[in-house]
Amino acid sequence: MSGTVFLHIGAGKTGTSSLQRFLKHFQTEIEAQGFYFVKTGLGLETVAHHQLALSFGFTRKDDDRFCEDTSLSLTAEVENIDDTKIIISSENFHSHVTHTKLRNLHKAFKGKQVKVILYARRQDEWVDSAFRQLCEGGNTHSINEIVEKVKYNRLIDYHWQVRVWEQHFGLGNVVLRLYPNKSAEFDVIDDFAQVLGLNARSMLERFNDRHNPSLSPAEAEIFRIVNCVSSKKREVCMAILTILREDETVDPSKFHFISEQMRVELMEYYERGNALLAQEYFQREDGKLFD
Repeated sequence: MSGTVFLHIGAGKTGTSSLQRFLKHFQTEIEAQGFYFVKTGLGLETVAHHQLALSFGFTRKDDDRFCEDTSLSLTAEVENIDDTKIIISSENFHSHVTHTKLRNLHKAFKGKQVKVILYARRQDEWVDSAFRQLCEGGNTHSINEIVEKVKYNRLIDYHWQVRVWEQHFGLGNVVLRLYPNKSAEFDVIDDFAQVLGLNARSMLERFNDRHNPSLSPAEAEIFRIVNCVSSKKREVCMAILTILREDETVDPSKFHFISEQMRVELMEYYERGNALLAQEYFQREDGKLFD
């Protein structure tokens, strides 16, 4: 059975939203190059397969139940697709991963070769970005509590993620890429296109929907505090932010909720796993996965 499935599993906070908007915007042109977007579990307005991931239990804590109808639908859709590169994308696939979920997902592909694509972002930067998004969405937990949850769920334990996906989809079938967001030359969409073998130069020149604004650390903390005390969270937050943004004496950049000590401790926690990946996947003898 020919045809390769490219399963993009995130991680979140590595340009996934921009990438999925790009895939949606140029879906017809991409398909003309011999690619196929799985329809099972596909969002109506995007090419993100969040519902597919949810159907297999990803994002659900301590819950390995899955939707058998969705699994059968996915199998029926992909098993007769030959000589075509099949695309599935959702950062939810790397959330609450278990062996049972991966076994069920692997079984649904019915012998297809699956290339699992994972983008890794430096862990302290990932926590910083994720915490801001969580606060905007109603989070009331402190940064310390979020860090402990992230550690427990192994969301950004990239070494564990790579190993567990390899166990079910095979050695050599996990494509690990780095998300060096500080590099002005790095473009996650261009990088993803290269992994797929997609000629995206013309499309990249025409794509302008890349911006995905996030709160500053100070703004995120305002959201978190208001989330704890107000029933009209967003309205109160936006009113406060409007005032602060008009006050030129306030410099939000001077506020940080991740201390330097926390950054050091966080990177030390993941140091060994990062070093193993640096050596095995990128032949970096110094063991530095991130700059």
